[in-house]
Amino acid sequence: MISPSFFLDPFSLFSSYPMDDRSLKALDFHHFIDLLKEFSTSPLGQKRCEALRPSNDLQTIQQRMAEVLELKDILEIVGRYRSTG
Repeated sequence: MISPSFFLDPFSLFSSYPMDDRSLKALDFHHFIDLLKEFSTSPLGQKRCEALRPSNDLQTIQQRMAEVLELKDILEIVGRYRSTG
């Protein structure tokens, strides 16, 4: 289930991360963020994208993956209803 804290303060979720700019550059992380920002429909959404950072906390990673999978399922269901309608 999507954590309520994700909607209340999305910037705090990624505040502790061990990666430096060199590591982020090696992963081409900034390019990924730029691609993600293209899907954003507002300046606030773009800021949220820019605030994202990789995490090394297993519990956080597992929770975020569960949220992504839940959202994927929701979008697939919504897509099915839109295409039939």
